[in-house]
Amino acid sequence: MYSMNREYWKRYFDDENRNKVQSWQPMQTKPHPFLKRKSKTVQWDHIHSLRKELETYKNILQEEKQYQDTLICKLHKEQSKNRIMRVKLENIKKNLLS
Repeated sequence: MYSMNREYWKRYFDDENRNKVQSWQPMQTKPHPFLKRKSKTVQWDHIHSLRKELETYKNILQEEKQYQDTLICKLHKEQSKNRIMRVKLENIKKNLLS
Protein backbone atom coordinates (compact mmCIF):
# COMPACT_ATOMS: atom_id res chain seq x y z
CA MET A 1 0.00 0.00 0.00
CA TYR A 2 2.80 2.34 0.87
CA SER A 3 4.56 1.83 -2.45
CA MET A 4 1.37 2.32 -4.43
CA ASN A 5 0.64 5.51 -2.59
CA ARG A 6 4.16 6.74 -3.16
CA GLU A 7 4.00 5.97 -6.88
CA TYR A 8 0.73 7.81 -7.16
CA TRP A 9 2.18 10.95 -5.60
CA LYS A 10 5.28 10.69 -7.75
CA ARG A 11 3.11 10.61 -10.86
CA TYR A 12 0.96 13.42 -9.53
CA PHE A 13 3.88 15.74 -8.83
CA ASP A 14 5.56 14.76 -12.06
CA ASP A 15 2.40 15.76 -13.94
CA GLU A 16 2.22 19.00 -11.99
CA ASN A 17 5.81 19.82 -12.88
CA ARG A 18 5.20 19.08 -16.55
CA ASN A 19 2.22 21.39 -16.57
CA LYS A 20 4.29 24.15 -14.99
CA VAL A 21 7.06 23.72 -17.55
CA GLN A 22 4.56 23.85 -20.40
CA SER A 23 3.02 27.00 -19.00
CA TRP A 24 6.45 28.67 -18.86
CA GLN A 25 7.34 27.83 -22.41
CA PRO A 26 6.64 30.68 -24.84
CA MET A 27 3.68 30.30 -27.06
CA GLN A 28 4.36 29.56 -30.67
CA THR A 29 3.42 32.47 -32.83
CA LYS A 30 1.91 32.11 -36.22
CA PRO A 31 3.59 33.97 -39.08
CA HIS A 32 1.85 37.03 -40.34
CA PRO A 33 -0.32 36.16 -43.37
CA PHE A 34 1.10 39.03 -45.43
CA LEU A 35 4.68 38.04 -44.75
CA LYS A 36 4.55 34.53 -46.07
CA ARG A 37 7.59 33.52 -48.02
CA LYS A 38 6.67 32.01 -51.30
CA SER A 39 8.95 29.87 -53.33
CA LYS A 40 9.96 31.46 -56.58
CA THR A 41 10.37 29.75 -59.86
CA VAL A 42 13.63 29.58 -61.73
CA GLN A 43 12.22 31.82 -64.46
CA TRP A 44 11.22 34.44 -61.90
CA ASP A 45 14.72 34.38 -60.40
CA HIS A 46 16.24 34.76 -63.84
CA ILE A 47 13.96 37.68 -64.72
CA HIS A 48 14.65 39.30 -61.35
CA SER A 49 18.40 39.05 -61.82
CA LEU A 50 18.12 40.52 -65.33
CA ARG A 51 16.07 43.42 -63.98
CA LYS A 52 18.64 44.12 -61.29
CA GLU A 53 21.40 44.03 -63.88
CA LEU A 54 19.45 46.41 -66.09
CA GLU A 55 18.95 48.80 -63.18
CA THR A 56 22.66 48.80 -62.40
CA TYR A 57 23.51 49.55 -66.04
CA LYS A 58 20.96 52.36 -66.07
CA ASN A 59 22.51 53.83 -62.93
CA ILE A 60 25.99 53.61 -64.42
CA LEU A 61 24.80 55.28 -67.61
CA GLN A 62 23.13 58.06 -65.65
CA GLU A 63 26.30 58.67 -63.63
CA GLU A 64 28.35 58.81 -66.82
CA LYS A 65 25.96 61.32 -68.36
CA GLN A 66 26.16 63.51 -65.29
CA TYR A 67 29.93 63.34 -65.36
CA GLN A 68 30.01 64.24 -69.06
CA ASP A 69 27.67 67.17 -68.42
CA THR A 70 29.95 68.51 -65.72
CA LEU A 71 32.95 68.13 -68.04
CA ILE A 72 31.12 69.94 -70.83
CA CYS A 73 30.28 72.78 -68.44
CA LYS A 74 33.90 73.06 -67.35
CA LEU A 75 35.04 73.02 -70.97
CA HIS A 76 32.59 75.77 -71.85
CA LYS A 77 33.86 77.91 -68.98
CA GLU A 78 37.44 77.39 -70.06
CA GLN A 79 36.58 78.25 -73.65
CA SER A 80 34.87 81.45 -72.57
CA LYS A 81 37.92 82.38 -70.48
CA ASN A 82 40.10 81.61 -73.47
CA ARG A 83 38.03 83.88 -75.72
CA ILE A 84 38.19 86.70 -73.21
CA MET A 85 41.95 86.35 -72.91
CA ARG A 86 42.35 86.22 -76.68
CA VAL A 87 40.37 89.42 -77.09
CA LYS A 88 42.52 91.09 -74.46
CA LEU A 89 45.66 89.86 -76.15
CA GLU A 90 44.43 91.16 -79.54
CA ASN A 91 43.77 94.54 -77.96
CA ILE A 92 47.25 94.62 -76.49
CA LYS A 93 48.77 93.73 -79.87
CA LYS A 94 46.80 96.47 -81.56
CA ASN A 95 47.94 98.99 -79.01
CA LEU A 96 51.57 97.95 -79.34
CA LEU A 97 51.55 98.02 -83.12
CA SER A 98 49.85 101.32 -83.44
